Amino acid sequence: METSEFSRDLTSEAEAGLLETPLGRDNELQFIFRALAENGKSSVMIKGPAGCGKTAIAEGVAYHMVNNPAYRSHPKKRLIALDLTALNAGAMYVGQFEERVTKFLNKVRGDDSLVVFIDEIHMLMGFGKASSSGASRDLSQIIKPALARGEMSCIGATTNEEFDRDIAPDGAFVRRFTELALAPLGPDAVLKILQRMAVKAKYTNGLEISEPTLRAVVVASEAKWPTRFQPDKAIDLMRLLVRTQSGARLHPAAGSSKGKGIDDYIKLVNSELTYLQRQDYEGLKKLSEQWLDVRGSTSQMVNLDEASLTRLLETTA
Repeated sequence: METSEFSRDLTSEAEAGLLETPLGRDNELQFIFRALAENGKSSVMIKGPAGCGKTAIAEGVAYHMVNNPAYRSHPKKRLIALDLTALNAGAMYVGQFEERVTKFLNKVRGDDSLVVFIDEIHMLMGFGKASSSGASRDLSQIIKPALARGEMSCIGATTNEEFDRDIAPDGAFVRRFTELALAPLGPDAVLKILQRMAVKAKYTNGLEISEPTLRAVVVASEAKWPTRFQPDKAIDLMRLLVRTQSGARLHPAAGSSKGKGIDDYIKLVNSELTYLQRQDYEGLKKLSEQWLDVRGSTSQMVNLDEASLTRLLETTA
């Protein structure tokens, strides 16, 4: 049995360019890499409110494992995300679930460079129990010895409420982890995320979203969803804005109307990867015009204030 049966290889996704580094989380990423390098207690528990970017942090770890030269010599070089649903699916008989977990753990123990990411880690508590007695098939109890002996490095993510309710009562399990409290992003960091989204909207949807509009998105999302957290709510509003403004109007990529050749296409792809790695958003903006093969008049300018965004939310609610 391969680990891929019950997991996603996040480092492979990062190598394919499918993941990005989370903006505004440099200190948190450094904290995690330091914790993963520890002997023995090399697991991290990320706690924070829903929507503050816990999963994005884990994907950022995979991104930096692949793309950041500063971490090339780090002992941990591969990150996989455990799929709890797949692990338990079809385990109908007593012992079948434990057998799967044991085989998975044996694979993990055999690779010192591997880290396992478990989203919603509070689900481990009692996960897969055959009965309410709790006598068997509790995943948290099965993996606890591997964590204690340092045979498994893990990054877990959960909300503060679910940690207090489900995980905190098991003090022995909690002690296996170094805790990282994640706060919602501030407006400046959220704005940088929206700027990155705006670059993509330019060359995929033909929308040029103004800087005042991006700032208004941050403010309007705070007013509309005061009980939710950043950056999740600003990202949701940004996606709604792009969807409603672009409609079904999609622009062709390179190789369309003016028949760009394969060499030009490859150049654009390589340039885009370089700009993404450098986080050079100005370069990406210029590159977006080449992807679209248009100038000015073909792009649709989006310039909305907070009141207009609020009305947009009301009409699409």
